[in-house]
Amino acid sequence: MQTSEAVALGCGKLEIDVGCNGVWVDISGSSTSLDPISQDRMTGETYTLDGMRPIIRGGKKQPFEAVVTIVYTEVAGEAWETIEDAWDAATCDPMVCLRWSPKGGAVGEKQYRIPNGILTQITFPNMDASAGGPIAAGFVVRAGYVEPTVISS
Repeated sequence: MQTSEAVALGCGKLEIDVGCNGVWVDISGSSTSLDPISQDRMTGETYTLDGMRPIIRGGKKQPFEAVVTIVYTEVAGEAWETIEDAWDAATCDPMVCLRWSPKGGAVGEKQYRIPNGILTQITFPNMDASAGGPIAAGFVVRAGYVEPTVISS
C-alpha cells in the first residue's frame, strides 16, 4: 500500500549551537539546505583457498560530514554571522552542534541532532555580475553520530 504521509522537503527547521553548550539558534530563515547525510560502516573481507566468495565482516561506524548551504546576510543572529563568528573565534577544536526537524519542529515530531560536531569548513560568499539571485554561503560540520529524538517541548 502506498503511503499518504510523506513529509514535504522544504518545510523543516534547522538550528545551530556554537560551542555545543545548549544555546540553540534557529537558522531556518537564512538556510537553504542540509545535504543528505549518509554514514558508512567499516568493512573488511578475506578469502580462503577453498571457495570463490569473500568472508565479509563489519566494524565501527565512520565519521560523516553535514553540509549546510545558507543565504549570505550581514544580520546578527542569522546563519552567516553566527557561523562566521564561530569560524573566527575557533581554536583547534571548534565544536558546533546541529539539530534539524524535517516536519518543522513541533512538539511530538522527530528531530535529529549532531551532539559533538567539529566545524571543518566554511564557504565564503561569492560574487557574480551576471546573476540576480541571493548570494549563497555555507559550512561543514564533521561528526561521528546522529541522535534521533522526539521533540518534547
